Amino acid sequence: MSLRVLAGRWTGSYRCGQGETALTLTIDPPEGTIASAVFDFGPSPVNPAVPHGSFAMGVGYVDDVLTFTQRRWITRPTTYSMVDLVAVEVSPVRLAGRVTGQGCTTFTVTRDRG
Repeated sequence: MSLRVLAGRWTGSYRCGQGETALTLTIDPPEGTIASAVFDFGPSPVNPAVPHGSFAMGVGYVDDVLTFTQRRWITRPTTYSMVDLVAVEVSPVRLAGRVTGQGCTTFTVTRDRG
């Protein structure tokens, strides 16, 4: 699979210290072997108090592992930190793996249709 196949909008959730948090990942079409993405987070149905925020990320895909690396804040809520993602389940319709940040565990997103 290539980064080009993964470009698009993905929605789901991730878990960190604040609890389950809504997540939208928007992966831009790649330039060569590198792509950019936006990590957009906010309230979820089970955790409506989470503020909205977003940051830019770099995306790499090597040996069937998709990595998202924090770059810079776009909108930063007070007391929040950026995180990295490592997707070990990578398909054209679902990405899942771990969130690397203090108090964080996992994330899962599915491709938006539309």
